Amino acid sequence: MEHGNPTFLSFAVRASRYGYAVFAGREKLLDWGAGEILSHETGNLVGIRRSAFLFEHFRPDVVIVSRSPRLLRGSYPRASRLIESVRREADILDAQFISFDWHNITLAFAVSGPATRYEIASALAEVFPDLLWKLPPKPKSTDREPHILIAFDAVAAVVACN
Repeated sequence: MEHGNPTFLSFAVRASRYGYAVFAGREKLLDWGAGEILSHETGNLVGIRRSAFLFEHFRPDVVIVSRSPRLLRGSYPRASRLIESVRREADILDAQFISFDWHNITLAFAVSGPATRYEIASALAEVFPDLLWKLPPKPKSTDREPHILIAFDAVAAVVACN
């Protein structure tokens, strides 16, 4: 592991989608995005291939996986397979592997003010201007969650992980 400026690769995984973020240190966002965990096996391979590409291209020192509490119960096998694939890739590279649920990230941000996922995403967009163009409008309580919000979750995991 490079002690001066480690590379972080973060995945936020939910039942049907994932987000990822790559950082050089904790201050420089290199890449980020989101994808779907599709209901058929070929679709799930897209997420696994994306994660393999990110590992190969960025060779992270630290890998972070945040997941919804529902995934901790093992109810979503395709999402669990993606997480296991990420864990295996981290082991191959001898990268530090950190896993926790989304609630820990919310608590880390609640200390400084924002507590909802949208508020956290807005705060992150202020710190990392590359995210601003993808920040969705503030949702109403009846709106579906914007697909891209999971990518902000992956960024938040790196910021919240001490």
